[in-house]
Amino acid sequence: MKTLKVIIVIVFIFTEINVFGQDPSFSQFYNNQTYFNPAFVGIHGGMMANLTYRRQRVNIPGRFETAYFNFDSDLSCINGLGEIGISAFRDVEGMGYLKNTGVNLMLSTRNFLSSNTFVQFGTNISFIQQTADFSNFIFSDQYDEINGFKNYSEFKYLTDKKTIFPDISFGFVIKGGDGPRRGLFNSN
Repeated sequence: MKTLKVIIVIVFIFTEINVFGQDPSFSQFYNNQTYFNPAFVGIHGGMMANLTYRRQRVNIPGRFETAYFNFDSDLSCINGLGEIGISAFRDVEGMGYLKNTGVNLMLSTRNFLSSNTFVQFGTNISFIQQTADFSNFIFSDQYDEINGFKNYSEFKYLTDKKTIFPDISFGFVIKGGDGPRRGLFNSN
């Protein structure tokens, strides 16, 4: 079993996968650890809930806002279980024309290297919906040098573009010093 874990870690480290994406901007990323690395799920011991809301560029037209909710728990005291978490986010950019909405299930497992040092591996399975409403965009061919703004564009777009896709991510954390013990209900 230990050999299998080592092989899986080596495969993840040396595997090259081309990915494309845009994540929401969080000014205090340390408060959203599980969004960036699923291995942080349950790392503090016990249960933890987090709600983050950010609105950027409030003085310009349009909305740039992000909301993120996370709940995770350390269930390592129950035999055979590790840490589990759920989260959801919504990111709106520019008058609501670009929207990302996602729901995540995060799982992690902890392996102790010594009495107070451990490595924690995590995975995040997400379903994300991206929406773009092209009917409200203004394209460069809608401006005329003589007449100014015109109400039509040559750009061909769908009336409402929605895409739903899965997203999987992996991570690990090594933590030493004072931290959670082997189980949630241990008093040591």
